[in-house]
Amino acid sequence: MAKRDFEFIVELATEFFTQEHIVQRMALIQSKEISGWEIWLQVEFAMFLEEHIDVDEWIREFQYSMDMRSSKNQKYMAIDFLVRKRRARLGQYIAIEIKQNKSAASCINGMMKDACKIGLVKGSEDDIRTMWSLGIHQFLPQEELENLVNRYADEYEVQLAPNCINTKAIENTNFSFTVF
Repeated sequence: MAKRDFEFIVELATEFFTQEHIVQRMALIQSKEISGWEIWLQVEFAMFLEEHIDVDEWIREFQYSMDMRSSKNQKYMAIDFLVRKRRARLGQYIAIEIKQNKSAASCINGMMKDACKIGLVKGSEDDIRTMWSLGIHQFLPQEELENLVNRYADEYEVQLAPNCINTKAIENTNFSFTVF
């Protein structure tokens, strides 16, 4: 199931980041050195999910209670997106956390922190089938990026699904997206 969900998220991200209007906006973000565009990206991604034939349902910023035995400071957390694939069982969601940073290292670091946070969702509320991070950052070759992801996974003790790291360049920009 994890591998299929990973491939589905990579496919969604690939389709999203090859849309002409998204590529044009990413190029503008790059050329004007615009920062703080993560919310814009999430709104665009929500509109994309709404129209996608393979998505039956999506929820943005869904609040979960956190296990207070593990999380002393926070009672609730919001997951950026819950997505239910077409023909998936009701109430079974794929969680997607989105991060954006000019620096690939800072982006991957933030993605790992999110992965740790997801592990703190209270078991009685957990309807997450699988969880994936989608990061947008400056381009790095696949091998370099995988080394960076694995280094942070070791540092944060995050268990990554085997063979489930993918990075792709966003055409006509210096950006790429990474899913793990």
